[in-house]
Amino acid sequence: MKEPEKQVGGNHYKKYPYQPLQFAADINLNVFQHNIIKYCVRYKDKNGKEDLLKAIHYSKLAIEMKPLCFIDKPNSGSVDAFIHRNKFPKLVADIIVLVVTEQYDMCGMFIEDLIEREYGKAM
Repeated sequence: MKEPEKQVGGNHYKKYPYQPLQFAADINLNVFQHNIIKYCVRYKDKNGKEDLLKAIHYSKLAIEMKPLCFIDKPNSGSVDAFIHRNKFPKLVADIIVLVVTEQYDMCGMFIEDLIEREYGKAM
């Protein structure tokens, strides 16, 4: 699939050579996975702490709703390409791996750690 050429409203994804939506389509992520990754990737460029809280919300929804995944696990090369092409910091990269491997409990804890590092202890 061809990379999207245009972003409507804002420029918070334009700096990424491998955009989250394209990554989600390439490896067939579910809506929960896509949203968690999307919010963790863009938080510094759009809504800050609010985006990270949305990511936690989606991780809790994924635990609660237990979405069915009809795909084989993506190969690590696809995930590594997304992380390295976009030069994500280690904690964001770790969150992406947890999301893709459906470890939503751990994902939520890592996002809480990211919030603490970026914004202090108060959630």
